[in-house]
Amino acid sequence: MPGCPGWRRALTLATMARLAAVPGVEVVVQNMSAPETRVPEAVVASPTWVLDGRRIALGNPDPEWLLKRLGVHDD
Repeated sequence: MPGCPGWRRALTLATMARLAAVPGVEVVVQNMSAPETRVPEAVVASPTWVLDGRRIALGNPDPEWLLKRLGVHDD
């Protein structure tokens, strides 16, 4: 949500995740304050990170953790 302290960082992380181009992963940024936005049940705060319908992070995660979670790194 614009105005959220983590908003700009969330957009940066989302861009990073998009650029990773993980097969089968679509990165979608939703503005929860927009009247037409349908907020998934897993979203309880801003930002919330959801993967396959499940909440994986509240707030902005560490970039390396996020990429690993999305399947970019298999360390």
